[in-house]
Amino acid sequence: MNAEVIATIHKAGAFASPPTAYEDYNTILIYGAGNVGRDVFQILGARGIKVAGFLDRKAAVQQRCNGIPVHPPDWDGMSITQRQLTCVVIALHNGDVEIPPIMDYLRDRGYGRIVSPVEFHHHFSEELGDRFWLTSRSSYRIWQKDISEGYETWEDEHSRRLYLSFLRFRLAGDYADLPLIDADNQYFPSSLPAWKTPLRFVDGGAFDGDTLRSAAASQYAIEAAIAFEPDPVNCAKLKEYVSSLGNKKVNVWPCGIYSSTTQLNFTANGLPSSKSDDKGDTRIQMVALDDAIATFRPNLIKFDIEGAEYEGLIGAKQIIQENRPGLAICLYHQPQDMWQIPLLIKSWDLGYRLFMRVHKNNGFEVVMYGTM
Repeated sequence: MNAEVIATIHKAGAFASPPTAYEDYNTILIYGAGNVGRDVFQILGARGIKVAGFLDRKAAVQQRCNGIPVHPPDWDGMSITQRQLTCVVIALHNGDVEIPPIMDYLRDRGYGRIVSPVEFHHHFSEELGDRFWLTSRSSYRIWQKDISEGYETWEDEHSRRLYLSFLRFRLAGDYADLPLIDADNQYFPSSLPAWKTPLRFVDGGAFDGDTLRSAAASQYAIEAAIAFEPDPVNCAKLKEYVSSLGNKKVNVWPCGIYSSTTQLNFTANGLPSSKSDDKGDTRIQMVALDDAIATFRPNLIKFDIEGAEYEGLIGAKQIIQENRPGLAICLYHQPQDMWQIPLLIKSWDLGYRLFMRVHKNNGFEVVMYGTM
């Protein structure tokens, strides 16, 4: 096993302060009044930790969330002394916002203790459950053999450095460990070998056509494409975009992608985060690509399918074996995807060269690129 990987995992126990730190502060505030902020509020309340309010730069006058006020971070209702005795939990977990500038912003305004999303999850991983790549630190020791083997799957030193950086970040929560974002166009990076053209493209998780637009912007000609998008709102936008192209090269399928052809519960929210979910309020059709498009002969498969990437690859094994398409597969929706997905592809012994690139903040939009 790789010594550097194993050493990183075994250092995890030294990271993050204990949950009792919250009780050492006179006031607890939550930065972010969205869904994550509401979850944090409920979790702290269940532990008997009272939250005095929310902070949000876009707070409206007299805004309230969960019955308590929402203030801008620089509101004048707290003295500097009070702020020094305040703990602020940052409740944001996405790729669109950089966390270190927010932490600096809060420190500049005198808040005494700032808890990052990664640290908070370490404290309350059981209550929060897995959130995209966030999971309990103890899981990494269980997975250490696979994590070590996953390190060896990457073709270039840049990918291996990214892999280690993300591992350290996930375990320590130190944002200094996060690598710089790759400026290359997501799914069509110029720093890697170009995809075969014209594209015969399977777009898994097509959203509103954003990847198809990126292909056009990257000057890839499309011979044929099948775009899968199960969310009704997103699919309507996708169909509108495809219709505007004025040709019939792109077919839209209102289905999800999975390891088998079946129906699953689904949470539809009209956002990129719509996904299959046991608690979902609707049922959708899922298809295995080997069942649905066995004769399509793709030369590029992209999966951004909200945690179903591993299952989707299993359901596409025959197509991949027969056609050796380029692969652009997201690795951040579930904690173990970062090593399980490249290990799966390597286990098929098809000759793929695997590269990792990152396209957004905080460990989001991390993509495995597979080329021949």
